[in-house]
Amino acid sequence: MAKFSTYLGAWPAIGLFWLSFRFLGLEHQQAALVALCYCGIRIAWGLKSGTTTKLDFTVTGYYIFGFLLTIFDQQLASIFLVDRQMFFLFAAFCTMALLSVLIGAKPFTAAFARRRTPEALWNSKIFITINRTMSLLWAGLFLCAALFSLLPWQPLNIILPLVMIFGVGFPFNARFPQWFMERQDRCKAEQAINPIVPMISEPHQHDDIIHTVRFIPDTIKKQRAEELGPVRSALVIFGSPRGKNGFTHLALSTFLDGMRDEGVDAEIIYLHEKNIKSCLGCFSCWTKTPGQCVHQDDMTDILAKGADVDLIIFAQPLYVYSVPGIVKNFLDRGLPGLLPFLKPGTYNLTAHPAREGHDFGRRNLIFSVCGFPEKDHFSPLIDMFRYKARVKDTPIVGELLRPASESLKTLPEKNARKRAVMQALYQAGCEVVRQGYVNNATEEQIAMPLFPVVENFHTMANHFWQYRIDYNQEKKSGAVVGDLQNYLQSKPEMLFAGMVSIFDPEKAGDFTGTFQFHLTDQENGDYYLQVKDKRCLAKKGKVSHPDLLIKTPLSVWQAIANGDISGSKAMLERLYIIEGNADMLTRMQEIFS
Repeated sequence: MAKFSTYLGAWPAIGLFWLSFRFLGLEHQQAALVALCYCGIRIAWGLKSGTTTKLDFTVTGYYIFGFLLTIFDQQLASIFLVDRQMFFLFAAFCTMALLSVLIGAKPFTAAFARRRTPEALWNSKIFITINRTMSLLWAGLFLCAALFSLLPWQPLNIILPLVMIFGVGFPFNARFPQWFMERQDRCKAEQAINPIVPMISEPHQHDDIIHTVRFIPDTIKKQRAEELGPVRSALVIFGSPRGKNGFTHLALSTFLDGMRDEGVDAEIIYLHEKNIKSCLGCFSCWTKTPGQCVHQDDMTDILAKGADVDLIIFAQPLYVYSVPGIVKNFLDRGLPGLLPFLKPGTYNLTAHPAREGHDFGRRNLIFSVCGFPEKDHFSPLIDMFRYKARVKDTPIVGELLRPASESLKTLPEKNARKRAVMQALYQAGCEVVRQGYVNNATEEQIAMPLFPVVENFHTMANHFWQYRIDYNQEKKSGAVVGDLQNYLQSKPEMLFAGMVSIFDPEKAGDFTGTFQFHLTDQENGDYYLQVKDKRCLAKKGKVSHPDLLIKTPLSVWQAIANGDISGSKAMLERLYIIEGNADMLTRMQEIFS
């Protein structure tokens, strides 16, 4: 009953007034006094239980004012309490809702929102922001309802105000908080893409070797693209031994989608499916059968396919700082396309001239992925393709290099950096068809670091490999371990190592704090993240006086981290609870975005 009374608030006072005035025949003053008696009881109970609302005080104030009018002017009292009651009530509600925002008081909707919001959020900035917005909208609704009540036509002057309240206001109350919080999450994710700084391409000296990849300037690529004309056809030499199951194919597919949407559907040659024998070094293609290899295998057909193609895309993973063996075999078998004679080549280094009639594409694009987090590991591979391109005067119009490529599969789809990379891969496909080359800015975004701190990436990767080793050993011993993905997800260390890997020290700034997690479905499930001096560490155990304590099942927090469910929605549904400063959740989202 107490809960029911709380939800009713002071609204029954209006019904009691009309019951006393219309059906019991009481005078204005007596009916107002009946309504005031109920309001007094409601206020007294609300103050005791801490459930009073600004609406309760507004209704009470309305009847106090009406009661006073009955003492001094019966005609005005009749207009105020009876003839124009809806107008004055809604006007009072509008004033109350507006003033609660303008004077910086707690928004009037806050008292109602608390009934379905975890207590930890009551004093948070987002809770106050949401309720200020809701109060402003309600002020507008109350104003519209007051104006509608002045209409001369019945029953419109009754129905329209009720439609505003029950048809617009209550549905808005039910949906707006969740929509607003999810929108905030989306906006932060979108904004997180903008400040990402591409990998710096200044040279770094290490053991007297310059090992930084510098992309070919746009001006050079643009000049060659104008000379060669538009890209109307493309052939992919796909050199991953894993075929469609590898990370090269995952990244390449998005790039090819961009090309396809611009009107060019590239054919893919999967080298691991072809019979391509190794070069024997016999030089028969130079002497006995000029331009013709002694091997009769699939190489002949592939060379014929690429003879008149506008663009050849060499796509392969990085194997020991170079191409996989099947790609090297393919490149070696290109020897018949060269003459045995010598001439000064690039940088005045000796080279073999190209043989006429052995063209293989008018331009090249290099596409490669690797597991290391830095793009500089591609330097030897890129140098090899550049030398090859210069010898045959076949320009390279794009170098798409994706380090830490496994993370394109393991990171959640909503990860801002992953989304930026995937968008850039698609954009590169569009650009190479639309303008004949890929912009440096797009190449840089494709190669951007997915993890702000390399050491944190090392920690996550090392956890992953150790658990893969453990998984295989347990499986070998006969233990029932399920599939690998579920096995990894059962390890809290993987979750927190993943969080640490995306920790952004620049966004953390001077922040110092500790986030304690208690995994309610795990034995000894206490872990904490410690942020200090732009560093983040994940540790097992408890810390005294954390800035924020999160009690959650492991599966819930994994779903939040993967973007499968909204963290805001999960909190509102009480799938996890927090203790401490709720604004720290927002801070956590910023530095672990």
